[in-house]
Amino acid sequence: MNRIAAKSIIKQPIKKRLWITLRIKEPNSDNALRSLSQRLDFAYDKLRNCVANAHDVLAVVYISTFMMTPNVAFNGKKILDQIRGLANISPNCICLVRTTSHSDFAKVPWLFNQQKQAINYLRKNCYTVQYSRKEFTNHAKFVLCFHICFSEGIIHYGEFFGSTNLTQAGLGKPRNRGNYEEFVENHRPKYSLGNSDLNFLTEIADLVKHKSSLYTNKDYLSQNLQNHVQMLDDALRRTTIMLDQDSLSHNVGPFFDLYLNTEIEYAQTLALLDDFPGKALTETILDKLIKTHMPISPAELEMTIAEPIFSEAIASDLNLTLEDLRTRTRENISILKQARALIIQNYMSQVDQIERYFDETEKAFVNYLRENVEEQNKHLEQAKSFRKTVE
Repeated sequence: MNRIAAKSIIKQPIKKRLWITLRIKEPNSDNALRSLSQRLDFAYDKLRNCVANAHDVLAVVYISTFMMTPNVAFNGKKILDQIRGLANISPNCICLVRTTSHSDFAKVPWLFNQQKQAINYLRKNCYTVQYSRKEFTNHAKFVLCFHICFSEGIIHYGEFFGSTNLTQAGLGKPRNRGNYEEFVENHRPKYSLGNSDLNFLTEIADLVKHKSSLYTNKDYLSQNLQNHVQMLDDALRRTTIMLDQDSLSHNVGPFFDLYLNTEIEYAQTLALLDDFPGKALTETILDKLIKTHMPISPAELEMTIAEPIFSEAIASDLNLTLEDLRTRTRENISILKQARALIIQNYMSQVDQIERYFDETEKAFVNYLRENVEEQNKHLEQAKSFRKTVE
């Protein structure tokens, strides 16, 4: 059966069972792209109608994807245009895009450039997030649309979940051959928010606050940088001590884990720089680091992460000897020290005047924040307690 008995219950006087259908996108199909485009069009129409009628409204579009291209389109209409277009209708619309840093794809120039272009296109009036200290990488792929009209007392909710990235091959039928993917899509009215809705809105509020604070609160920016430098200090101290321990001299498994951790710390450092303000500084530092030491792609890293009992077997499969691991780890210690020095000397020393290093898109984004973020935060808090009494 294609039906997944999700059995979500909408709390109304007459309870209704919600069935969610898992759908497949065949390589020669564009049904996923059609569904996603329709969800975004629906969100656009609802928001435009409320704005035209001067309603008190909050619209939120929360998008997560591993990678994206600026040119994925349906019927000549680009998906990224639809996303950014929502934010252009009204400051009461929050567009949040969570994705992977373009620096993760440094070994693949085409992908590196496409990811960078897509992020740059959105970051003028969308909250783009490429770094999280908590996670290895962002693989979640979904689009959530909340349209909460406080004037009418109703929520219009749309969702799109699937394995599809925001790419033409992933979502729709390209000129030759597309992907085999699965997806779920749904939209419906609601009269109150469930626990999962509240969890998403809390996550959205936290990410909006974090991203806006990086650009508007220099103490917050400085503290985040200090936290990362402290993390690097701890990693460097721990790695240097363990590197010379006799217990590792004949143990490939633990040595492989030690090496792998330095690769992860380096990848996270690049992602942080990509996410933080002051492109004239961050891009210079990124360029210098990547030219010195090319990061391993997230897919390569993910394939090698395993429980410690399998580490020796993985190192053997990769033909990595103790001497190879020792050499690579020392190289990573060197690049992490260089990254730490560049962050402290070239970036942290400029935090008090970071606006001098904004590019034109960042300048526009800061103006957008000054005009809108306070009201958006209020609406997000108001939304969390939204409930309509059904007679």
